[in-house]
Amino acid sequence: MSLATLIQNHLTAHGVPYTVVTRGVTADDNADVRVPLSKTVKSVVLQDRDGLLVAVIAADRALNIPALQQHLQRSIELVPPHDYVTLFKGWAPTTFSPFAKNYGLRVLVDAHLAEQDLAFFENGNPSEYIRVDRTGFLQLHENARFELSFTLPMNTDAAPAETPATPATQFSAKAERMKFRVQKTTELPPMPEMAQKIFSLNSNPYARIQDLAQIVEIDPSFAAQIIRYARSPFYGYRGKINSIHDAVARVLGYDLVMNIALGLASAAPFKITRSGPLGLNAFWRHATYSAVLTQSLCGLVSKGPKPRAGMAYLAGLLHNFGFLVLGHVYPAEFKLLNEAVSAQPQTPVAVLEAEIVGVSHSEIGAWLMEAWNMPPEVIAVVREHHNADYSGHFAEYTRLVRLVDYLLKKFDLGDAPSSDLPVGLAQSLGLTDVQIDTKFNKLLESRDELDSIAQHLAA
Repeated sequence: MSLATLIQNHLTAHGVPYTVVTRGVTADDNADVRVPLSKTVKSVVLQDRDGLLVAVIAADRALNIPALQQHLQRSIELVPPHDYVTLFKGWAPTTFSPFAKNYGLRVLVDAHLAEQDLAFFENGNPSEYIRVDRTGFLQLHENARFELSFTLPMNTDAAPAETPATPATQFSAKAERMKFRVQKTTELPPMPEMAQKIFSLNSNPYARIQDLAQIVEIDPSFAAQIIRYARSPFYGYRGKINSIHDAVARVLGYDLVMNIALGLASAAPFKITRSGPLGLNAFWRHATYSAVLTQSLCGLVSKGPKPRAGMAYLAGLLHNFGFLVLGHVYPAEFKLLNEAVSAQPQTPVAVLEAEIVGVSHSEIGAWLMEAWNMPPEVIAVVREHHNADYSGHFAEYTRLVRLVDYLLKKFDLGDAPSSDLPVGLAQSLGLTDVQIDTKFNKLLESRDELDSIAQHLAA
């Protein structure tokens, strides 16, 4: 049985009215017929270790692989067209769409197609198409999910390609423009002078506590914040702390104070709107809690390299830095995203980012961290803290920050998808439930002081 006959038999069996169309004329009346790309359907088959997925898109749009990866939280990749024959018993890439559900596969459909009055499928014969109306199209995809966030316009009048669109050409172009603007523009402040001095001090093997204290004390507000940290019940010190020297020598230690100061100095110039789930108040509350809890848990890591306390604190503090950069450079997009997160709290932030911004805050933040030559541990965390599969350099930091993000979702802080720890995440760090609960309860005891610190930082 030919592919064209098989397709027509399938449509008949499902009670879907259709017309066979040859490009330019109909088989019925020879009237001129245009087959617009925007209404021509193409299937793109993807895969990862969890199996296959079918994306149904219009021929004038390109699949936005990074956005779809963010949306699904899966490391998907294209299935080569020549594998379709083996996987699906002879189906061609462009004729598979109406039949995907027969194979029990998850199907995502470009919502732009659902808005069309007609849809065209290739028929298996050269230049021949099946035309169905909107009702028929929706009937064929009744179990699919319709999404707006995973395709981009191709801006071309060329005929549909015989192979799936190359991944995210337009996405890459937009990302490159945004990256250039973030890393090169004069709109962004340079690395603050205090941060530069701390970097310089960090490379000095003969530096002393007093040298660090003198830099921090240049800005009384930073000095006050560090003393406030040292006095926090979270660190359990019962004596008096009246100076930066005391905070370093008696409680926090040189490395931790250096990274606290570096983090505070780096973020200080960025002033975005204070309100909303992504605003300055929420940012600093999440950053403060995350930094302290990440630093507290890092000493308990027993699998793989053990994170350094100061670096763990800095990574926790700055891992969502991209929101600050987005709000500073792209205030209109940030406003829309902030409002969308507020209005749709159950929708993952990554999905809304892909739809509204087109680039994730993780990527935006990493671009600036690279431009500022921040420590590679911080760059890795900023870029990869949502990537469950990341196993590259400094993965111990990314896993730890990711775990903390899930824990802090219990306070409705941050952008983790839920407060349920992913299976195996704690075990990958060698952390037990008892250890995590103990540190988390200690954080609860210090909430008032941490909230006060966050309020001062957001002021």
